[in-house]
Amino acid sequence: MLIKRRLKKLSCEFMDNILDGNMKANYIYWIEDNNGKRVSDDFTYNKYIEFGPFIIMEKTSFLSFAILKDKSKDSLYIEGNLYYTQIGNEDLYAIYERSGNGYLVDKKGKILQKNFSIIDLYYGGYIIYQNEYFGFMNSSGVITIKPQFMRVYKEYCFDNDIIGEYPDGTKIHMSLNGEKLSDRIKIEKMYPFDKELLYVEENGLIGLIDKHGSILLPRKFKELRKVTLKPNWLIGKQEDYYGIIDKVGIIIQDFVYSEITEDLERKKLILQKASFINLGM
Repeated sequence: MLIKRRLKKLSCEFMDNILDGNMKANYIYWIEDNNGKRVSDDFTYNKYIEFGPFIIMEKTSFLSFAILKDKSKDSLYIEGNLYYTQIGNEDLYAIYERSGNGYLVDKKGKILQKNFSIIDLYYGGYIIYQNEYFGFMNSSGVITIKPQFMRVYKEYCFDNDIIGEYPDGTKIHMSLNGEKLSDRIKIEKMYPFDKELLYVEENGLIGLIDKHGSILLPRKFKELRKVTLKPNWLIGKQEDYYGIIDKVGIIIQDFVYSEITEDLERKKLILQKASFINLGM
């Protein structure tokens, strides 16, 4: 890509050396590819930035242009509401729009990824979006989960995992290094219970399954939460009452309590039983 310019008051045009420090606001600029074809309209700019191998020219606070400094490299031109991120200590540079229009390049300007954007920071890495799918890239710029999901779910996950949803609606639990922690499961909603088990939810009712999708607790609970003091126990709510069960559904305490809480300091469970006054009506 080449930047050309002309003085606003003169008709003459000439090639601009983008590294000569003469990028000035009293010129009108446009960008051409290496074959001389225009790829931008005329513009002036408010801000000129060198970001790794990129030249970024900010036209307004919401619109920028970017090309590679080295004109011998692959053609690269991007225009829009641009974000730019340096990846870890690996001398990798991402420049992109949130929509997936963007690039990942190395410090020499070699294009490593196209149609690429970073959506969010996540546990030392990045949730990425490429070709209309979500994936994960670690802090070294290695894509450990290739973009394949229509959606990703971070809620209730631990520090190194994620839930991904495929285009067919099935979901999978994966570690951020790409290891599959569960099979693909067709369910409205699921999130990790621990490293081996998953909560599942449909129509507001919660159950528990293993990583292969086998049902341990059917979806019949309004609430289901772990007991910190007893890792194999769960506090569940059916209708309006709480009880205690284990991971395979054996009842420890019947569902007759208005609330069950943990007193971690005294290492006790507090069971509050519902009580009523009969007014004889």
